[in-house]
Amino acid sequence: MTFIVRDCVEEDNPQILEMLRDNELKGAVSLIFGRDPNYFYGARVATEDPTTIVLFDPDSSEPDQMLGLMSGGFRTLYINGEPRRIRYAADLRLDERVRGQGGAAITTLYSLARIKIQQHAWGQAVILSDNKKYMNSFLRKRDDMPDAHATGDIETSLIYGRTRKPRGSGGLTLRAATEADIPTIQAFHDQDAPKRQFYQKYDFSKVPTDDPYFRDLAIDDYWLAFDGPELVGMLGVWDQKGFKQTTVAGYSGTMKFVRPMYNAWCKLSRGMPLPPAGGSFKYLMIHSILIKNNDPHIFDELLALVHRKFSPVYDAIIAGFFVQDPLKSSVERYSRRTLGSRHFLVTYERRDVTKDLDERLPYVEIARL
Repeated sequence: MTFIVRDCVEEDNPQILEMLRDNELKGAVSLIFGRDPNYFYGARVATEDPTTIVLFDPDSSEPDQMLGLMSGGFRTLYINGEPRRIRYAADLRLDERVRGQGGAAITTLYSLARIKIQQHAWGQAVILSDNKKYMNSFLRKRDDMPDAHATGDIETSLIYGRTRKPRGSGGLTLRAATEADIPTIQAFHDQDAPKRQFYQKYDFSKVPTDDPYFRDLAIDDYWLAFDGPELVGMLGVWDQKGFKQTTVAGYSGTMKFVRPMYNAWCKLSRGMPLPPAGGSFKYLMIHSILIKNNDPHIFDELLALVHRKFSPVYDAIIAGFFVQDPLKSSVERYSRRTLGSRHFLVTYERRDVTKDLDERLPYVEIARL
C-alpha cells in the first residue's frame, strides 16, 4: 500500500464514526469507543484547537476509504508554573486492512504530524499500559518519529459500590457552584493550578456559554468546598455520553453465560453491572480537581458527596491520578476497578525534555483524554 495523509474536515465525520465502530478492543468483553453523533465534538473537548489527520491508500480499489486517523491539538497547561500551549496526541486508529502494515501507516501519519509538532517544542501523549504492542512501537527510536519520554504512570479508577464515610476535614461547607461563584473559582484556580505540573489553564467564564471546550457542562456541575468563607477545594462532574460512549460489542462464550449471574450479584452488592451487547456503560467523569495543599481530607469530603449523589444513577464514577498523587488515597477507599496508563512528553528535539520539569506534583485531566 502507498499511503497519503491530509487534514480532516467535517465531511469526514461519517467515515470516522464507521471506523471507530469497526475498531473493537477485543477480549472477554469486546468494547467500542464511540464518538456519536459527531467525532469533532469530542475532539474539541480534548483540545482547545484540534487537528485530526486521516490516512488513505490512493492506489487501492477504494481510494476514498479512510484507513486511519490521529488527532492532536493545542491545550494550555501549566508547565513549571507558567502557562504553555502544547500539543496533545490522541485517537490513533488504524483500519484492520492496514494492521499488518501498522508501522508504515503510523509513520505516514506522523509525516504530517511532524510538521505540526516541530512548530512547538513538546507534545503530550497518554498510552494504556496494556497496549504493549503500540507502547513498544511508540518508544522505538526512529529518525522519522518523535522521541517519547515518560513522565510518570497514571491510575484511572472506576468507582462503584457503597458510599464510604469521609475521613473528615472538620466543618467544611459543600455545595454546587453558581454563576456568582465564577470569580471566586477563577481566583482559586489562578492561585493553585500553577502549583501542579500539567494542570490545564481554564477560563471558567466560558462554562455557561456555548464554548465547545466545555460541551455539556454547566456551572452547577462544579462542586465546591469552603472552610468558612475560603474556597479550599473543587471538582467537576461530567456526563459525556452526548459525544463519547463505551459500548459493548459482544461477550465471549463464557462471559455470555456468566453475565446474568454477575448482574444479579451486582444488584445485591451495588457492583458495576455489565450492559447487554450493543449497550453502553453509564459513567460520570470527575475533572478539574483542585484542592488546597493537596489535602486528601478535603477531597474525601467532595468525593463522598459526589458518590452519594450520583452513584445510584451511574454504573461508575471515574477519576484518575498520577500514582504519586496524595489525592489518590481517597479513591482507594471505594470499591473500584483500575486501569493503568503512562504519560509521555513527545518531541523532535532529540533530548530528554523531562529534565526541564521541576518537582511540582503532576496532574492529569482524565476527562479530556
